[in-house]
Amino acid sequence: MNKRLLGSVLLAWLVLPWMPGTLGAQEEPSQKPPAAPAAAPWTAQPEELYRRPGELAVRLANGMVAIVKENKVAPVAEIRMYVRTGSIYEQEYLGAGLSHLFEHLLVGGQTKTRTEADSLNLLQQIGAQWNAYTTKDHTCYHMTVPARHIGTALNLIADWVTRPAFPPEAFEREWGVVQRELEMYYSNPDFQLSTLLADLRYREHPARYPVIGYQPILQTLTRQDVLSYYQRMYVPDRTVLCIVGDINAEGMLQAVQKEFADFSRRPVAAIVLPAEPAVLAPREMVKVMPSMQGPVKMVLGFPSIKLEDADLYPLDTLAAILGSGQNSRLYQALHEKEQLVLSISAYSDTPAWAEGTFAIVCELAGEQVAPAQAAIWREMERIQTEPVQPEELARVKKQLQVDHVRANQTAEQQAASLGQDYLATGDPHFSEAYVDRIQQVTAEQVQLAARKYLRADRQIRLIVTPRPLPAAGTKAAEPSVAGAIKKITLDNGLRVLIKRNPSVPLVDVRLFILGGLMQETDENNGISNLMAQLSTKGTRQY
Repeated sequence: MNKRLLGSVLLAWLVLPWMPGTLGAQEEPSQKPPAAPAAAPWTAQPEELYRRPGELAVRLANGMVAIVKENKVAPVAEIRMYVRTGSIYEQEYLGAGLSHLFEHLLVGGQTKTRTEADSLNLLQQIGAQWNAYTTKDHTCYHMTVPARHIGTALNLIADWVTRPAFPPEAFEREWGVVQRELEMYYSNPDFQLSTLLADLRYREHPARYPVIGYQPILQTLTRQDVLSYYQRMYVPDRTVLCIVGDINAEGMLQAVQKEFADFSRRPVAAIVLPAEPAVLAPREMVKVMPSMQGPVKMVLGFPSIKLEDADLYPLDTLAAILGSGQNSRLYQALHEKEQLVLSISAYSDTPAWAEGTFAIVCELAGEQVAPAQAAIWREMERIQTEPVQPEELARVKKQLQVDHVRANQTAEQQAASLGQDYLATGDPHFSEAYVDRIQQVTAEQVQLAARKYLRADRQIRLIVTPRPLPAAGTKAAEPSVAGAIKKITLDNGLRVLIKRNPSVPLVDVRLFILGGLMQETDENNGISNLMAQLSTKGTRQY
């Protein structure tokens, strides 16, 4: 299936606490009016979203969605708490990695009722496997336990989310831990590949920022930033709870309502993500990592679609034909026959929050970059001009169907599918409909998708290499090589665009800073022009 989470998940292996105060606290009984009228039925009772045999989804009175499903195959249960917040929703904190830092602080951390040690001891007593991760658009806290301990697991997660207490010492500790983690990731070539691809693909959309953030921005975060983030983003209307396992669905829902009774409804931040401009010309970036061990990594990407687009199904089928498994066309042509690559695959990333990317990823020797790219283009042109044979199409459809079945066997997998599908589409069973629609894809639709999206004039090429490539390896396979614009991103985030023009022996350098009249207000109108005029009047050195 499409890789909605590719490159986005950062597992948090360390845990921590939160702030004392009144977060998520209930009123004392003495504070309540003695003769308060009963709540209206529509506020007191959950709203049923759908019901299946052994499965039920409701929206609680506070706005939180709960999905429970019985799976009696084994005496285990999985609980997953999804919060609809990630790096693209950080607003004034964009680029700080605040969602990821927050995840470190919350999972297993101190609450108003437990110390961090209390939580860890209880997790060990019930034999829990637990962790958390952050993506661009959501954060997930998950736990697998023997089914008899699901009540304790639910209580733990509810305690972390609704009654956190972030002590200053915990913030300081995890603030340092995340920085060490960030330094480790930025020395990882695979992380660089996914991070730089997002930066090359997106110019306006916050998806261009890495989930873990940039260290200079991360270092400006304070404990108060964390507390403000909790109040703004960790609200019931942004949360989805999924429980799957050897449970009773009706009884489990009653337990959920009890555990989250003091998770009060709060205002929901209205976040509007900017529209991403279309890719109108080829983009290219070569990142040299001298410390990198191993082969060159190359991505050929193309702008594609959002999740709800009808082209989702032919594009995913196209990706499977080109680069899913050892029987795929690219693997057979470039690895088995021509021996140009060490590995190669293709995927269609179609997120719900922006147009995605169709990408071909390979590992190869530096001197093989140019011939490998030419061979990839031959295969893409072949699928654009020659119809896919019925037997190949049938094989790929069966493969995608089997992949879906294998990915939904365990309680953990089923809970993940329900939660992620609901977050992305509002339909917990979107994956089931997805498989059915894949079976309806025709060879003509695959060919049309290849022609529509695999276009040389919109190619996004990224190379991460341990040393500068041979001169021939840096040339693109397309005709318009001369005068190609190269993009270099410095460590501080400054983007440098370089284009060679041999027609005259001159060099022109310009610095552009986003701002201007559209960023001004009535109170500071003219400040951009004033700053520009002053910028040439003297610096710290000249």
